[in-house]
Amino acid sequence: MSEKDAMWQERRLEEILTSGVDAASKAQQIIRLGFEPEFADELVERSQLGAKAPMYYESLRPDELAMYDESPIEPETKSGQA
Repeated sequence: MSEKDAMWQERRLEEILTSGVDAASKAQQIIRLGFEPEFADELVERSQLGAKAPMYYESLRPDELAMYDESPIEPETKSGQA
């Protein structure tokens, strides 16, 4: 495949993934571009998850997030206990 064809294919792939059509239609269009069906399904799934997936730091527990914070964390105490 020439460089020009590869650039066109990449641009077309991006257009398909950002289009408003349903996931099955996106996968079919990607397959028509020459990709394997399994790879097309994976691309569509990843593009859909990417838009809805929480940011990495949003999925961390407070204790995991604390390792990125420079300020010290006070241990939680139960009420009535010191």
